[in-house]
Amino acid sequence: MMTKVFFKRFPAPSSIHSMNLLNRLWWPALLLLVFSQTSPADSETIHAAHTQLTLISEDLSLQAGSQQWLGLRMQMDPQWHVYWKNPGDSGLPPTIKWELPSFLEAGPIEWPSPQKISQPPLMSYGYENDLFLLIPINVSASIPADSPAMIKANVDWLACQVQCIPGKAELSLQLPVKNSIPVKNSPAEELFAANRQKLPQKAVGWQIAAEDDGREVQLKLVPPQNQQEQKEYYFFPERSDLFEHAQEQTLKKTGKGDILSLPRSSLVTGTIQEVSGVLVYREESQGHGLEKAIALTVPVKTPVAQKSQMRVLYPFGLTHALIFAFLGGLILNLMPCVFPVLSIKILSLIEQAKKQGTPGWSHGFFLRAGSSFHSGCWISGYSSLKRLAVRWDGDFNFNPRSSSCSWLVCFS
Repeated sequence: MMTKVFFKRFPAPSSIHSMNLLNRLWWPALLLLVFSQTSPADSETIHAAHTQLTLISEDLSLQAGSQQWLGLRMQMDPQWHVYWKNPGDSGLPPTIKWELPSFLEAGPIEWPSPQKISQPPLMSYGYENDLFLLIPINVSASIPADSPAMIKANVDWLACQVQCIPGKAELSLQLPVKNSIPVKNSPAEELFAANRQKLPQKAVGWQIAAEDDGREVQLKLVPPQNQQEQKEYYFFPERSDLFEHAQEQTLKKTGKGDILSLPRSSLVTGTIQEVSGVLVYREESQGHGLEKAIALTVPVKTPVAQKSQMRVLYPFGLTHALIFAFLGGLILNLMPCVFPVLSIKILSLIEQAKKQGTPGWSHGFFLRAGSSFHSGCWISGYSSLKRLAVRWDGDFNFNPRSSSCSWLVCFS
């Protein structure tokens, strides 16, 4: 009996061990529960189109007269990707439409260095796995303290694997405005710091020139003297219409630097005036390859020999061009398939004038004026929209002279 009382009043050794273990673990469990909650400077995470999106603030509050940063985090499902600002041969980049208070203004997106996404015969530029877009927010100096700011971002994007799915999400977060220096959003500090390292750097110390020979643009690259040898280069152009993305960019090493050749797009008319984009290169350091990226904007030169060749091919001025345009119109109207039709039309106008008792020339005048104006509008409009142009002094760009020639052909 005493034995029974003894075991009722005191727990068994295994129970004592379990209680001690529970006492030791409940504090860490409570702390984990508290710190695992979403930061007040983060929006709710939304999952759509194989992508998780979160809008994150670098600070827990806003300060009047300052520039602060937001981050849009996009986490794609395995084997899915989204696109860079120049998506390459296919795709659409993510866009953000902001709904902000009047005292806030969002700046342009800071894009990290993109990746090549090869889907033969196409080459696209974008991101896989995890993308973090940095966006500057400018805060007006004339806002009162303790004013809550509701920030809304309407995000549109295209997520692709083999097929593509458009996505749309509305993200929002609210931040207070304070007079004091903002406190950092601690859980996101490493995220912001790590993704700033992924932004293209300024081309400090580089000597870069570009030359257009009509078939390709050659980037002549001389890296800083204190850098290691560059083994690989790839140039991501900001404009999608200048180069053939799927064609290989060839690298030639010389004693004076490296030459990276970029194949021109077949859609380009005329010389390329400027090249801008991101140059990604691999630098060898102690037997390991380190990938880096620089942002560049370079004016493009055209060789003198190419310019002189263009002038030889097109040696005439405006007067000669107008004369040839007029002669071309006459020849067109005298062709066997055109002249009989015009003759029948003229006889019809003469007969109609006799019946109505009006001068014959008036019918011909209004017919010619109407058809010429109609044809001229079509040709001039098409020339402007498609950048159709006559090459003048080696330049394909549209100008009023090409439109004048089009009108002259119609009137002849």
